[in-house]
Amino acid sequence: AQEAATNAIHHGKATEVRFVFEDAGEQLHFVVLDNGKGLDRQAEASRGTGLSIMHHRASLLHGTLTIENDRRGGVRVVCTVPASRLGRRRSA
Repeated sequence: AQEAATNAIHHGKATEVRFVFEDAGEQLHFVVLDNGKGLDRQAEASRGTGLSIMHHRASLLHGTLTIENDRRGGVRVVCTVPASRLGRRRSA
């Protein structure tokens, strides 16, 4: 979340960053949305390691990370993690 917010402000020139937590039962979604200029995939491929570190951190929790331009502008980052990896078990 911190890296996504930093990237949104620094690289995307966002003036707003929104954090959303979604409980989907067996999975938890943490979403970061911004109103910046969006991703330039070619430029991102040639830059530092920020995005790869974000993917690595998600994988440590057996999660996935998607980073894409949001249809309304800006970037949408979604980290999906199994609820059990965060010590949460679904009640019967």
